Amino acid sequence: MWHTGARLGGIRALDLGDVDLDGDEPGLRYRHRPDADTPLKNKEQGKRFNRISRRVARVLRDYLKGPREDVTDEYGREPFVTTEFGRVSRTCVRNAFYRWTRPCFVGEGCPHDENPDTCEYAAAPG
Repeated sequence: MWHTGARLGGIRALDLGDVDLDGDEPGLRYRHRPDADTPLKNKEQGKRFNRISRRVARVLRDYLKGPREDVTDEYGREPFVTTEFGRVSRTCVRNAFYRWTRPCFVGEGCPHDENPDTCEYAAAPG
């Protein structure tokens, strides 16, 4: 997300076949698939290929070997970002965005002088 500027829907829409991590130009292909519950905000105009660095490709390959669940969604597609229940939900991606962009998560001080260990806003949503 940090390296491509992808929107929430773009992350959800990625399938294994949309991800090239081993080629000369590794990258992610975002596709608009409204009939399979993975539309892009800008519809067909949102389709694109984002190159990623070899370092980011290596991290994503590690994700495939590790925490990614081997699942198929209700449309017979293999999502790239998964949970044990299938394709990651919009809420799950949104909550991750919120967590990862908090000042205390990225090494900045709290704008409200709270302790991140006890702050209600620093707790994972759920």
